[in-house]
Amino acid sequence: MRLRKFLKTTFERGKRNAETMLRHLFKWADECLVEEVEDIKSLISGMNKDISEFRLNVALLEKEIEVMKTESEGKGEECMSQGRCLRNVRHLFKWADECLVEEVEDIKSLISGMNKDISEFRLNVVRLEKEIEVMKTESEGKGEECVS
Repeated sequence: MRLRKFLKTTFERGKRNAETMLRHLFKWADECLVEEVEDIKSLISGMNKDISEFRLNVALLEKEIEVMKTESEGKGEECMSQGRCLRNVRHLFKWADECLVEEVEDIKSLISGMNKDISEFRLNVVRLEKEIEVMKTESEGKGEECVS
């Protein structure tokens, strides 16, 4: 009789300790997941700030390009009306226009590359959020199995 009581209480204590350890483990895993999600959110918000700054810089560059184009057109017309160094001026403006076009094309390719990176980051965030949800549901399911 005493042996049965001893075995029964020892078994129940072991079962309770295992349940306590599992609860602690799942609580720790949930806290880690929350920290990871918060880190990802802070990274994304930092990227959004960088992207908005980049867009502002691109807008400023586009405005500067427009100003330079209007100035170059005005100077070209002025030189043509005065008839000075027409051939050299045309060559210079042609070269400047080609350089501006190349710069704009480079900026466009950079922007498209950044847009691709942003879409990849968004897809990764969505995928990670889904994985976290799956892990949460699995941990909740395992926690219920161990408790019952």
